Amino acid sequence: MSTPPGETAAATSERSSRWPLRRRLTWLVGSFLALMFLLAIPLILVQHFAHEARDELTAAQDAFGSGDFAQAQEHVQDARRDVTIARIATDGPSGVLWGLVPVVGGTVHDVGHLVSALDDATAIAETGVELYPQISGDDATLLSDGTVDLATLEKVLAGVRASGSRLEDATASLDQIRGDLPGFGAEVLAARDQARASLEPLAEGYVAAEPLISRLPALLGAEGDKDYLIALLNPSELRYSGGAALSLAPLTVTDGTLEIGDSIDLDSYEGINDPLEWPRVAGNRFTGISFKSSTLAPSWNVAGEELLRAWRALSGDRYDGVIAVDAVALSRLFALTGPLDVAGYPTLTGANLVQTLVGSYDLYSDPEQRDRLNAALITAFRGKLLDGGMFAEKLSIVRQAADGGHLAIYVRDQEARRGLYEYGLSGDLSPVTSGDYLGVFTQNFNQSKMDFWQRRTATSEVRLDADGTARVRLRVVVDNTSPPYQQPGTDPGIGYFTRDLGITLATFLPPEATDLEAAWQGEALDATLRSFQGHQYFTATETLPTGGRAVLEATYTVPDAASVAPDGSLSYELTLDPQAMVNPQTSDVTVHFPAGFDVTGLPDGWSPVADGARIRIPLDGTPTWTLEAAP
Repeated sequence: MSTPPGETAAATSERSSRWPLRRRLTWLVGSFLALMFLLAIPLILVQHFAHEARDELTAAQDAFGSGDFAQAQEHVQDARRDVTIARIATDGPSGVLWGLVPVVGGTVHDVGHLVSALDDATAIAETGVELYPQISGDDATLLSDGTVDLATLEKVLAGVRASGSRLEDATASLDQIRGDLPGFGAEVLAARDQARASLEPLAEGYVAAEPLISRLPALLGAEGDKDYLIALLNPSELRYSGGAALSLAPLTVTDGTLEIGDSIDLDSYEGINDPLEWPRVAGNRFTGISFKSSTLAPSWNVAGEELLRAWRALSGDRYDGVIAVDAVALSRLFALTGPLDVAGYPTLTGANLVQTLVGSYDLYSDPEQRDRLNAALITAFRGKLLDGGMFAEKLSIVRQAADGGHLAIYVRDQEARRGLYEYGLSGDLSPVTSGDYLGVFTQNFNQSKMDFWQRRTATSEVRLDADGTARVRLRVVVDNTSPPYQQPGTDPGIGYFTRDLGITLATFLPPEATDLEAAWQGEALDATLRSFQGHQYFTATETLPTGGRAVLEATYTVPDAASVAPDGSLSYELTLDPQAMVNPQTSDVTVHFPAGFDVTGLPDGWSPVADGARIRIPLDGTPTWTLEAAP
């Protein structure tokens, strides 16, 4: 190499050795950046595959809901493929190396947690796909011929427990997400919140069902025979707990096999209306003097125990629990599973069952004829519930019926009873731990069947103060819309054929309710507040002839009905409890926020009004709503 003019040979040699080093460093840096870019490609694709997996799981859920198991199975398989690709990216070299980069590494870990939660959700779906054929498919083995296969049940429960563990893992993964990278963190947090909104109901449902799951085999006779009473209820003669018992039938469960004994017609049972002594449930204010008045309490954890104690005093027989189901719940089951033929009656369907069973006493007044019908219905209840597949659909009907008070299960096994309560099958009043509450019930006191014709509206106007206090104005209207008395002679005012509706109206309020003032039929009512299981209530009594109406007007105050945030915004929570009526009560609620407040959040079904919101619905469930407003 020649020496440039003015430069010594030594300088030329030094420069020559220095340039290759710089080139090498440049090459190394460029290669590293190129490698990191190549490694980033899988991470960039993670979002695509995660979204695809989430969409596939949503499609699988929709397919399950429509009964297309094959399509659901295909969607779950596709979700597993997408999740696997995403996990390779987050857990492979790409994720490991980018996870070491300052600042960016935290987001890489966040994405990894999201994918991990998605992996758990997919595993839960895979468990559902695996178990579905055993539960609801054409070849289902869980339920058949009046028997619950305990081996299949144990497989199902093991799958449910495994899913519960997966839900815990998924929730833990989501809890670790920080979303602190500027520009991208908000998107990560939004994805986390979306995943959490999907998983939380499942996790809460599992926690609620776990006590019942743990005791279900024992309830089905795995640890020894269990004896229950099935009570067929008549919503045309209401108790606070629901319909009066029409008939009973013993149910014995042995190793999963259910055997129903002879139906017992209560109207013809000796001593059924006679005064009866039995050890009453402590603290129960709603007690009668005969077996037929044993279920007055509005919660089945009390009414069920009273029924069992009263029945033992009357018959000498002891039982482990009671399954109470009314004509409305049966009609929904019939609508799903098909009709039933009983001699002397039209073919019974979901459309005509309620009318035939509890609305046609003039047409079907022969006690023996009605006993045959009651016996056939109780036997059909077991068969329609346990046979013929469609278990998921039947479970949905059972839960919906229980939510409206048309079905309740009470057992003496304390852990199982807690599980039934958490799962919404216990038939109890809703707990009032915060917010506002209202429950309106009537008790039939003249043994009439005129609750079939009862129409009821409860109108509640709630005005909130800035400190969260609610000032409530309540109006309850009860109408007897029955046709005129058509038997020879004068209406007896009591029993099967009277058109008079004798009611005691009980209004249940939050435990903190105060300043109650009430009027009944236009006159001041001495409304003494009494307590029952964390609620306050007061009563009023009236007999309504055909076309008669009873009106309750009341005002009261509920402190802290709405929670107040540091910025002064209000969050008002309201729970309504239903009574199991043939024609559901109409509930009309209007909530007014303080002047200067704007509504910021309304639940489904609510409509905005000038200073708040309103809803009007037939109350055949147990809604809890939260309404929000800010100054």
